[in-house]
Amino acid sequence: MTEKELKKKKKHWFTIAATKEFNHAKLGETLASEPNELIGRRVRVNLISLTNEPKKQNFSLIFAVERVEGDTAHTKLLGYMMNPSYLKRLVRKGAQKIEDSFEVVSKDNVK
Repeated sequence: MTEKELKKKKKHWFTIAATKEFNHAKLGETLASEPNELIGRRVRVNLISLTNEPKKQNFSLIFAVERVEGDTAHTKLLGYMMNPSYLKRLVRKGAQKIEDSFEVVSKDNVK
């Protein structure tokens, strides 16, 4: 192998920011050598860390990096889910639950 192939690129810290609905709150930081490496990377965050409301601690949001500007990675919301332990407490004993997953289109034509 030549020296060019063995040379490692220096990695930089990038800040991951939430969507505008969450006032571009900081979701975390990640390392990458190129900004293009971040596109498509997914981040799972507890809702209490974004809203500071203890009642929303049982929900998680999934964000995906959409674009990178400077050292900030901007995300889009992919989905949300309820923690299984919380769901188990909601269902009465002896009752059955039905799980369903479906895609919807919002008013702004986002799937």
